[in-house]
Amino acid sequence: NVYNMGDSQIEDLRAFENRLRECIVFCKKKSIKWKIVLIGICIWIAIAIWNYFSDPIVYDTIFESLLAHKSLLFSCLLLLCLYTIGIGERYNSAKVVAVRSRVVLQNYNMSCDENGRLIMKRSRNADRWRPG
Repeated sequence: NVYNMGDSQIEDLRAFENRLRECIVFCKKKSIKWKIVLIGICIWIAIAIWNYFSDPIVYDTIFESLLAHKSLLFSCLLLLCLYTIGIGERYNSAKVVAVRSRVVLQNYNMSCDENGRLIMKRSRNADRWRPG
């Protein structure tokens, strides 16, 4: 309960909340760059697929076809490489930080939103008998 906390505990919670919000904002800024890269590659692949299907020449094998359309081959390989190095986690890193923080904060009857603001939960023992 916030009302039963001392000033130093409240200041500690505020400092923690500010640091958590800073981390999430930093992750969001970095993830925007990765989202732009991913959108650019997806547009490149879409244009390459359009060119691939609008080509009137019929090739004997898929390998000959891909070698004739190097843009499609290179863009698909680049997307595959980016996913193997972890672009899926990098463009979603702010959400990952928030989810992992919620898991840890559950032990302290707290949670946080997507922006890192702390949410105080009611204690499980608050409704039970209190001495005194």
